Amino acid sequence: AADVAVTSPSGSAVAVAVGSVTDSGNHTTFTVTLTSPQGLAGQYGISVGPTVSDANGNDVMDQNKDGIPGDAWTGLFSITPSFAALPFFEDFEAGSVEALRSCWSFTTDGGAVAVAGHAREGTYGLDLSAPYQADTRNQDAVLHVDLTGQSGVVLDFWALEFAKGGTFEVSLSTDGAAWHTLKSITGPGGGWRRHWIDLDRARDAAGLAYSPDVRLRFRLTGSNAGFALDSVRVEAGSAMPVMSAAVPYTEGFEETGIADLGPWWNFVDGQKASTSVSSARAHGGSRSLELAVTNSDYYPTADGLVTVDLAPGGVPLSDVTLDFWAQQVSSYAQLGVSWSVDGTNWRALLPTVSGTGGGWRHLSADVDADRVKAGWSYGRRMLLRFQMSTTSSSYATGFAVDDIRVATGLDVFGPKVQSCSLAAQDVAGPVADFTVTFDEPLDPSTFTAADVAVTSPSGSAVAVAVGSVTDSG
Repeated sequence: AADVAVTSPSGSAVAVAVGSVTDSGNHTTFTVTLTSPQGLAGQYGISVGPTVSDANGNDVMDQNKDGIPGDAWTGLFSITPSFAALPFFEDFEAGSVEALRSCWSFTTDGGAVAVAGHAREGTYGLDLSAPYQADTRNQDAVLHVDLTGQSGVVLDFWALEFAKGGTFEVSLSTDGAAWHTLKSITGPGGGWRRHWIDLDRARDAAGLAYSPDVRLRFRLTGSNAGFALDSVRVEAGSAMPVMSAAVPYTEGFEETGIADLGPWWNFVDGQKASTSVSSARAHGGSRSLELAVTNSDYYPTADGLVTVDLAPGGVPLSDVTLDFWAQQVSSYAQLGVSWSVDGTNWRALLPTVSGTGGGWRHLSADVDADRVKAGWSYGRRMLLRFQMSTTSSSYATGFAVDDIRVATGLDVFGPKVQSCSLAAQDVAGPVADFTVTFDEPLDPSTFTAADVAVTSPSGSAVAVAVGSVTDSG
């Protein structure tokens, strides 16, 4: 039995009973008995040898017959799954992979699949993990469901990235050969998020038809990475939740954690990056969205994306603005804000912000003006992206964002000087005063002599009398 190794679909070893290798009598065919029968669906691996001797005294196998002994024989076999009926729900509270229903099948490549303690609800979730490897490999959990004659089918689940370095991809197949990607998830590191997928829409886009064995594959791709899965639901006759925030929209991040943000939020943070709802700092309330990067040669980014509906009922809005508060958490951090109507083409709404003076800074953008420049039209799923990047590979950096507001008809911009009575003028001296006109009414108490600087032809400062700023009324 010590010369035989069997690996289950979860990547764990299957016990071979001691003394279980039985000779058929001809010394060439042997029966190997497992300690317990295996019923888990998926792909198994078998290894035999190499320290097995032949009758002529050759004490090590030469499986490939190249004259160099030491080769073990390896092979694969699969146990076929059953097909789950709808409605389907899996909370992994069975406590082990082996105890799960046979509608699940698994394939591992150097990693492992296990029912473990990363749980969103209850005690257990399904962990897919990969050790550090020179190349990226796939660890798969496949759910087989019978969708014959079904409509309005929605898949939803919770996912957690508990070890950075991988991508969690959800795909659909009706034959096990051609796979269609439904969603790719990278982050948020350390925070559960709920995901919904309209399977009818995905089916139609791929030109497929539902069958008795529709495969939903949850795949971890990466090295030194880990994702957990919990509370998997597949239901027919269901409606997708609202995935775009209605305008006017405000977000102060006062939720307990990132898991509690609305479904219109998505997060992308690569290796050595993170996104979280944090109580470390806040502009209003007690929490903010924190985008962070640890020191890394990869110069990773951390993204928070929110989807908003700018054409409710198919009627595009007008006079749309975005404003929010931001604080640079540490040096070298940069914040970019961009938008997209299709998730592929992006335009910057603001110049890159690289400092906030040590405190919170109010930032705003005229979305309508940029829409006109781009020649775009508003739709029901417009994306706003807050992307933190770094200019250093040696230091941890971060940005905090708070009190986001997307609205129409709001004045979110500070005043600007419209004209000055002396600007670009050649006048006879002496000059004792001048007028400044703004584009909108000011709070008079905020405009004082300290806000005015006059420089003489010699380069020296010209004093402005204290209390000399007079409102015209």
